[in-house]
Amino acid sequence: MKILYQDFITEIKNTVQTKAKYQKVMLLYDENVSELQTMEIRSAVKEICIFNQMKITDLDYMEIYNGYKLVIYLCRVDSFLRLDIHREDFDNLYIPQDENLLPYFLDDKENMSDYSDYLVICDANIDIAMMSSVNFNKFYNYFKEILSFQNRDIEFSFENEEITQYNSLKLMTNLPSNMEFIDIRILKEQDIEYKYLPIVDLLLINAFLLLITSIKNHDLTLVDVYKGAKDDDNLLDRLYSMCNNDAFYNIITLNYNCLYHAVQKTKQKILSYINSDGISNQQIEEIVTKVKNFTKNSSNFMCSLYLHNIFSV
Repeated sequence: MKILYQDFITEIKNTVQTKAKYQKVMLLYDENVSELQTMEIRSAVKEICIFNQMKITDLDYMEIYNGYKLVIYLCRVDSFLRLDIHREDFDNLYIPQDENLLPYFLDDKENMSDYSDYLVICDANIDIAMMSSVNFNKFYNYFKEILSFQNRDIEFSFENEEITQYNSLKLMTNLPSNMEFIDIRILKEQDIEYKYLPIVDLLLINAFLLLITSIKNHDLTLVDVYKGAKDDDNLLDRLYSMCNNDAFYNIITLNYNCLYHAVQKTKQKILSYINSDGISNQQIEEIVTKVKNFTKNSSNFMCSLYLHNIFSV
């Protein structure tokens, strides 16, 4: 990912010249973009490429795969998260229309992207949610590494730093390319607005804290498995398999001190990014329900959070 700071019209023209001269270019935009903006872009590049544009809500998925070399994304983050296209098939230019940046760094599987894409930042806004997410997903991937006996790739840093755009972007620079952002997947699959990402992170880190301490103290509870699974045999098999996975519980018990320290420190970092102003109890309950639904349908250890009724409300 190459980060650019000039005005977006200049960067669009430069990128088309470099990546897609005389080739097909698609502009994807949302309802927050004015007709004047799209006309300005068309005027800037129409002589050097075959230009087309589509509103994201009216996206023709057959057309997007019809030979386009470069795709330009001019939209707010929630519109971007609703897209379901294989971005690795294109060169990509992202021009966020709000301060939220994290999803543009990730591939379609919610891992750190290796693509040589461009991100244009037109102002000095800070993506606070990105800072929360990076901290949570460092813990999530660390937890995953412990369970799979992998070498530890995740480096924790709990030092306090000034909250600046530079520091927030610096968080992304040393992350491994296989680092998974499970919270972004939850947002996409459960249709949760990006602004609630730190709330999702806090719910998840509290859930892991409760799971780890309950395993250590032999104080686990179980969801009503048959009621929860109903006629879903696959879910019933997954819950039964998880319930009888002694290795899972033994690994957590053996690594309890390391996990407990990491989860507590991570929680404190996430709390420093939380702003609950304007969020009602009803909205929080709806988010809890959606997170619980995600864990219920998860095929990995996230399902243990559902199995042990962590999100019971």
